[in-house]
Amino acid sequence: PAHLHHVVSKRKWDDTEATLQEDELDRQQEQLETLEATIREHLGTGKFFLVAAALRQIEEDKLYSPEKSIYTYAKNKFSFSRRTTNTYLCSANVYESLVEDKSLPVPVNISHIRSLHKFTPDVRRHIWKEVCHSGQTITEEHVVAMTVKYETGVKFTDLSNEIYTSPEIITLARKVLSKPQFTLDPASCHFANNLHTPPLASHIFDESQNGLHQPWHGDVWLSPPLGSDHDGSRQSKWFLAADGKFLNREITSCMVLLQVDLGSIWFTRVQRWPHVYFSQRLTFSTPTGREKVCQDASHVLVYMGDKIESFCTIFGRVGAIPGFNTWAYKSNPVHSNSLNSLYPPPMFPPTLLELESSSSSSSSSESPHKLSLPYPPSSSSSSS
Repeated sequence: PAHLHHVVSKRKWDDTEATLQEDELDRQQEQLETLEATIREHLGTGKFFLVAAALRQIEEDKLYSPEKSIYTYAKNKFSFSRRTTNTYLCSANVYESLVEDKSLPVPVNISHIRSLHKFTPDVRRHIWKEVCHSGQTITEEHVVAMTVKYETGVKFTDLSNEIYTSPEIITLARKVLSKPQFTLDPASCHFANNLHTPPLASHIFDESQNGLHQPWHGDVWLSPPLGSDHDGSRQSKWFLAADGKFLNREITSCMVLLQVDLGSIWFTRVQRWPHVYFSQRLTFSTPTGREKVCQDASHVLVYMGDKIESFCTIFGRVGAIPGFNTWAYKSNPVHSNSLNSLYPPPMFPPTLLELESSSSSSSSSESPHKLSLPYPPSSSSSSS
């Protein structure tokens, strides 16, 4: 009887345990269905926090089983990418830390706060307060600018202008210069300058100093700000400033990276100088650490200086240089006197083997690829 009683008691305990497990599974399934309904109801609305909180609850309680992870579950159930899932999970905590301060406006867009997840709650509230009290329209770029300012001390008026030339282009430019650094970048900031090793230029002017109103000297790198103001195109003003300073012998050389603007009168002056149209869309760095490709823009690099052949040889590998590796008009004898100076005979780029041989040789003998390129008026010939 004692043994039989033990067996009966064990069966009752097992039955009770099984019932409890079934009840727990039912409760979890009901909770999951409720959370999923919340996500579906508010997905794509302004109530992003409800979606974020629901997804976070599913992750914390591991309700995504039998899927292996919250990422697999979210992809199969809601077609979320891994980045979208991460954004929601991080934003839930950020939102809660911000609304603790009742004096601050409540975020209405998930893009406004996702860049704050890496900070502590106190820092999140500090940055959000700076954003809200700045008087500017709250955008993701504005918030990112404030995070960069907090981390680096660099303040950006317009983050859309904060795109920085890739190291690959700067490396080629340094080869033309035959120096590790430019002397000056008159349209930069310390954040951008120090992205390169060594820093791009030994001296810079930032936005607060307005390099247009400062003296320039030495070898200059210039990537002008984009857009327009009440005086017109910003990059046209900066390019024409460089053009004038070189012709007046205020600077030794200058490389200017521009967006192609063939429809503008000022851009005709660009074509008086050696220049390369890049064959591919350029990739730029940004303060957020992400890379940005300007899909709707082509770029040209203009060179003012006396190392024309080096510029053409090096940059001819990555783009089209009129008169060097692209078609150029060849005049007939009747018009040779008037046209030869404007339209040199077509020149062809050296082969890769010749380039490698040339770069490895230290000989000072005359290059077999002697260039005769269009160049500014004779008034600048002594300085260039």
